[in-house]
Amino acid sequence: MFRVGQKVVCVDAGRDLLGRKSNLVKGQIYTVAGTYRVCGKAAITLCEAEPGDDCIGWFASRFRPIVERKTDISIFTEMLNPARKHEVANG
Repeated sequence: MFRVGQKVVCVDAGRDLLGRKSNLVKGQIYTVAGTYRVCGKAAITLCEAEPGDDCIGWFASRFRPIVERKTDISIFTEMLNPARKHEVANG
């Protein structure tokens, strides 16, 4: 699901399974430091946040991947070029 170095956004900063308050911030972007499984569920550790007492990390379901798209400005640079004249074949 996630990979080390991937950017993710927190979608659930609620309390953990034991009712303890999380130090996560909903809407905050984090970087995945590690991935593992616990109780058969995907879990992650983060570069920017420590999980707290007796915790290793967070369930991956608390996060969504950030879709990073490469910026393509070719359409805009093409607009800066002078209009090309089309040759018309005489027939």
